[in-house]
Amino acid sequence: MSLIYFEDKLGKLGYSNISRLDPASNEIYKATMGDNISVVLRLGMKNRFTHGTDPWTLATSQVITEKMVSDKVEHDALARVLAYHEIPIESSDLFGAVHQVSEDNLLKLIARQYIPGRSLKRGELITDQINQDRLSSLVNLFHKNGIARIDLDHAENIILGNDGLVYVGDVGHCIFEDSRFIRSEYFKEMKDKDQEDLKYRFGEKDIKKN
Repeated sequence: MSLIYFEDKLGKLGYSNISRLDPASNEIYKATMGDNISVVLRLGMKNRFTHGTDPWTLATSQVITEKMVSDKVEHDALARVLAYHEIPIESSDLFGAVHQVSEDNLLKLIARQYIPGRSLKRGELITDQINQDRLSSLVNLFHKNGIARIDLDHAENIILGNDGLVYVGDVGHCIFEDSRFIRSEYFKEMKDKDQEDLKYRFGEKDIKKN
């Protein structure tokens, strides 16, 4: 789909100043919501780097997962989902696409809190106590609410804000303990991985798992 198409549809929802946040992705945009609130728009769009799973289904699932996580967890270190939309899409609207957006032909999208700052660099560690405590607290709250697989080993998922604090942005790959598709053994394995990812991110090798 073209950006012109998005601007028309999203403009009717109150979004303006829409631009790609990542030139390589057609699903992540920056926009202004209302008068002056900067947001990240994530759309359930096919990403050309997706492999192994139907790309439309995967992208839509990640959008819905982010909304579900935001509904369950409220934490200062989590970029909040401020709005969720479903836009009817006609087949003629699809620009050079051969797949439907979803089974119900609704384009799912979220408006996520925009955090001014930058993503962590690959291998970059979090060494100050305030941000270590902040990230550990977020992971513990996720687990308490039956959510795991936060993907903290991917540096691009962690934002170092201009305020000096860390935030987690993309949580679209999380899993839920109460899902009938998730085995309890796998959920525990992913909880353990979250703790290992914290150790890696903090540069600590021998701390005890919680």
